[in-house]
Amino acid sequence: MKNGLITVGIVLAFIAGYFAGNNFDIVPKDGSAPKAAKAAPVAKQDEKVPSDFTKGLVPYEQAMKANKPAMVFFYVDWCGYCKRFAPLMPDLKKKYNGKINMVMVNCEDAKNGDILKNYQINGYPTIYLVNPKTGASEYIEATNYYPIENIEAYIDNYLKK
Repeated sequence: MKNGLITVGIVLAFIAGYFAGNNFDIVPKDGSAPKAAKAAPVAKQDEKVPSDFTKGLVPYEQAMKANKPAMVFFYVDWCGYCKRFAPLMPDLKKKYNGKINMVMVNCEDAKNGDILKNYQINGYPTIYLVNPKTGASEYIEATNYYPIENIEAYIDNYLKK
């Protein structure tokens, strides 16, 4: 009976520590030292958000009336991946100036609700290449976003069609 209570006490202490945010060191089977957990990166106060990179880009409505394709980048300002991709937009705009419109759509802006429904956006970031003449759109897999040469190759192939 005493051993059972000790076991229950240890289990309860472990559970209480777990829920209190304590990390218990678990020694690997090979006897090596346990690896420390990595802390999540902390956002800097002065860190730019995707909305900071919309200057000079074409608004969605204007891009859909144009006679050239558009790359539409759907984002939210709190998304880490969006924060990482957004600084590439000015470089892409410069490289493809005159060939393709670069568009950013803030998914948290209520006025963009119909656009989000049209593309069935359910994750961030999401990028589509769109032909406004035909209404056809092509989704770009997230694995093609980095490095910038990957997405440039994707855009180049799209423009050849």
